Amino acid sequence: MNTISKIIRRIAKPIIGDREFFLGDKVIWSIFLLLSIISIIEVYSASSPLTFNTNYWVPIFRHVRYLALGFVFVLVIVHKFEPKYFSIFMAGIIIIWILLILTKIFGKEVNEGQREIFRIQPSEWAKPCLIASTAFLMMKFKETGKDLYYKLILWLSIPTCLLIAPDNISNGIIIFVIVCLILFIGQLPDDKMKKLLGTCSVIVITISIFTAATPNETLMMSFNIEVEKTDTINNKEVPRIDTIKVVPFKRLVTVKNRTFRYCGIPEDYFAVKFFGATVEEKAEKEDNSPLSDKNRQVTMSKVAIARGGLFNLSIGQSQRSDDLSQSYSDFIYAIIIEETGLLGGIAVLTLYIILLIRAGNIAHRCNFLFPKLLVMGSVLMIVVQALVHMAVSVDLIPVTGQPLPLISRGVNSTLVTCIFIGIILNVSRFENSADIKGKNRVNKDTEEYETDYNTKLA
Repeated sequence: MNTISKIIRRIAKPIIGDREFFLGDKVIWSIFLLLSIISIIEVYSASSPLTFNTNYWVPIFRHVRYLALGFVFVLVIVHKFEPKYFSIFMAGIIIIWILLILTKIFGKEVNEGQREIFRIQPSEWAKPCLIASTAFLMMKFKETGKDLYYKLILWLSIPTCLLIAPDNISNGIIIFVIVCLILFIGQLPDDKMKKLLGTCSVIVITISIFTAATPNETLMMSFNIEVEKTDTINNKEVPRIDTIKVVPFKRLVTVKNRTFRYCGIPEDYFAVKFFGATVEEKAEKEDNSPLSDKNRQVTMSKVAIARGGLFNLSIGQSQRSDDLSQSYSDFIYAIIIEETGLLGGIAVLTLYIILLIRAGNIAHRCNFLFPKLLVMGSVLMIVVQALVHMAVSVDLIPVTGQPLPLISRGVNSTLVTCIFIGIILNVSRFENSADIKGKNRVNKDTEEYETDYNTKLA
């Protein structure tokens, strides 16, 4: 074990130098490492659907590689930066907007949505950029009292969420909810908070009524975009025109169908009954059997959970991973319960709750507003997404497609979650290193920590 520790330290020396390896809050480090270990075990068990045409070890090796890269991200963030430098994430918003627009035109379709371009999912990378931007601008708003900074928060967050929502509605909603929670924690004046929440409520209700009242056939109307491309044939460039089909409200139909199915409401029920819409009868009779293509994921998730019972110890022996097409991602919590039982599922839930409480304590001890909001935004993004994933797995809410942070397989989700963990650890290192009596703050390297934040909490 000592030899392994020396090897790791030698590899990481360019990053950490001669300093302590695990700088920052030790509880956060422990939770991060535990979740990473659980991730390796469960992704290995749940990746069987990915191995039909390849070696069984390929998916897990790829996942371990991404986790290792995420671990490097954490080390770099903790050891190389001070919290004040995270405001630079605000510059990434424009890049995210460009990538989101390009993704809608040239992006790869993932789970019925244009979500990926150059193997990057801009909707995931928008999270740290928007959280850091909101925290920084909220600090400036509290410092100066100028409405300009509050308006900048809205000008950055609303377009970002609107660009994300057409292909990933749940992600867009979660991000905007976290932004609102940061504003609430930052003590945005009541009149502005009520106006913001009231406006959002009206928009959500209007979109919901529009979606419910419009037949699916109308919502699925599309238009074509012609894009010029060139092919090289016999060393000559030959121009050609590709036609891209765009369906603006496709994800609205998906959300509508999932919600209606969850509530037991027939498709286009409100459009026909209350708004008199005419819907063409389908040639094929709808499949309402207990196990159909429309409810297979949820049904197999329930079967996996039922198989787990109160306590189970069959790690790596999942029997339902082959039946769940997203068992290694969107429904991995069901696989965890299948292999470890209800108590194992509660243990994983407890880790996220402890992470929330511990990060809350770190934020409470912060002397400055920016790192406080940064920590709370980061941990809320992780925990809210985890709770949504768990609620879907146990059929408490309709399917959303949210991965379980740091456990589900996925390079973008894993790396972004590691960035959030690194931010929390970084703030715990620099902001919470004061002694109990409040003397001059000194970090764990015994170097005096000086900051140029302008806003100090009362």
